[in-house]
Amino acid sequence: MKYKFIIILQSFLIIILLCLFFSKKKQSNIQEETTSLFQYLNQSLTEEISQRYKNYLVGSWMKEEIDSFMCYANEKPYFNSDNFNSFLQNSAMGDTDIPKYFLKLYKKINNTKDFLWYKELLTYVYLNNLVMGKTENLCIFDGGISAQVYAQKDTINMGETYMAEIDFVGTVLDYIPTMIVDGDTIPVQRANYIFSETPKKAGMVQHSGTISFDWQGHPMELPFTIEYYVK
Repeated sequence: MKYKFIIILQSFLIIILLCLFFSKKKQSNIQEETTSLFQYLNQSLTEEISQRYKNYLVGSWMKEEIDSFMCYANEKPYFNSDNFNSFLQNSAMGDTDIPKYFLKLYKKINNTKDFLWYKELLTYVYLNNLVMGKTENLCIFDGGISAQVYAQKDTINMGETYMAEIDFVGTVLDYIPTMIVDGDTIPVQRANYIFSETPKKAGMVQHSGTISFDWQGHPMELPFTIEYYVK
């Protein structure tokens, strides 16, 4: 998929472009071209998210987050309002130092071209972290069979309900499989299952599970992990 290729290039591109941004000898045409490149990558990635996950609950979650990102980004000062920075801290980027680096980078902006470059770079990094955060629990087996866990949030407050969509799709699945989570069998439908619970304790929560099915007379299992943190 296109977004996988984009993610692989992320670190390499960011390092190069940060060097260009801070270099006194950088040429404006290079900055304009890289800004256009990021605009194209952001548009392609957004379209890929929309098409790939349009039939899944995780797709609506990612759309909501992207809409919130753009809404807060358009509050003044653009891409640096208190609400926008708070949103980044609570997003998939919040578990890293990325928001801090962008705050420092924002202070280096001198003109409109710098801002447009900054805006597209930040959007690109955000979209990549969103995709990686929502699809990190991925297990591919064979013949297109997969078990994927898509969490609405990976960090919740005490008393809040955790929710995740567990998808198990594959061309060879012609019957309803069996799902086991922490030793308990859970009734499921043919394509996915919505897992939800309200934890009673703070800290890291982890559940191990499997999707069991028969493939050409052979018993198969797809492992998956549900993991989140309670404040």
